[in-house]
Amino acid sequence: MVKNNEYFGEALGSSIHLISGECYALDGLPAYGQAVIAESGPPAVALISELRVGSALPGRSLTKRGLDPAELTAKYPEIEELIAAEFEAVVVGQLSDDVVSLRPPSRPAPPYTQLRVTSPAEVVALTLAENLMPRLFRAAAGDDNFLVAVILNLAIAIEDKAGFLDRATRELAALLTEDYPRLEYLLRDITRIPQ
Repeated sequence: MVKNNEYFGEALGSSIHLISGECYALDGLPAYGQAVIAESGPPAVALISELRVGSALPGRSLTKRGLDPAELTAKYPEIEELIAAEFEAVVVGQLSDDVVSLRPPSRPAPPYTQLRVTSPAEVVALTLAENLMPRLFRAAAGDDNFLVAVILNLAIAIEDKAGFLDRATRELAALLTEDYPRLEYLLRDITRIPQ
């Protein structure tokens, strides 16, 4: 797992709403739903929405070897060069002077922009951003597992977990007044987050 403020990969393609890239190492993947920073222009704040591990060679799939990972690496040391770890991150805002604005950046992150996991202070700034839950709700685009993963990762990274979770659940309740079964599902998963 990647530590706070640690670089884990580079953007290989992006728009103002999405960053796609590759991780530097197979064991250096960020967590699903984790907040990250793309170090470009005004730094973009994004949430890991997809992680993939597979062949690094276009059009060529991996084949079974029948070995556990340690045996596989020992027998075929070159195997790590044939495997790629890729990610996608939904852009939710930008960072400026330790304040997170939930507006998209004015331009996409250029190719090869480095990405890092947010620092604890940056996570706090994100959780204090005005209209955070409506923005996360839109970014999740109906993927409730992603929404719960984001809330979990934000809560884990800050000291005031209870305060953040209380505010998050109240804001979700306001957003989902017409969809009680979905709200009940989300609240059940969110309340399972360790305090």
